[in-house]
Amino acid sequence: TYVVANLKKFQVISKTLPQSPPCGEIDILCVDKNNNIIYVFEAKSILQSNRPYTISLTFRDFFSNKGKRYYQKLSKKHDFVLANIKVFLLYFKLEYSTDWKVKKAFIVDKNVFAAYHTDYNIDFINIDRIKEYTRIPDS
Repeated sequence: TYVVANLKKFQVISKTLPQSPPCGEIDILCVDKNNNIIYVFEAKSILQSNRPYTISLTFRDFFSNKGKRYYQKLSKKHDFVLANIKVFLLYFKLEYSTDWKVKKAFIVDKNVFAAYHTDYNIDFINIDRIKEYTRIPDS
């Protein structure tokens, strides 16, 4: 298992990658070599209340085309890693095969109302459950 946090300068991974790609910084990149999965995680700590207006703002921040667009930004990061999967695996000295997958998820510190949106196939993982989610064994 390999983990890279706060990946901003992608040329650390490979000189063939742009220094600052349009996908922006990746909060956590986790490579599970046992299950052939690269996880692209976006960390979010959201202040929210149970008021309808603030709930709708949280949904908008995650899924709307306006505002913060968290889901769109995470999808860009996922797509960038997927498009360059061979380069990322080479950095970790792992061999590419077609059974490698790239998964994306939000890492949160509490339950977020947006996690219950049914129109998007995205996981919201409580920070305390990352290990369980990834099924990565102890080293």
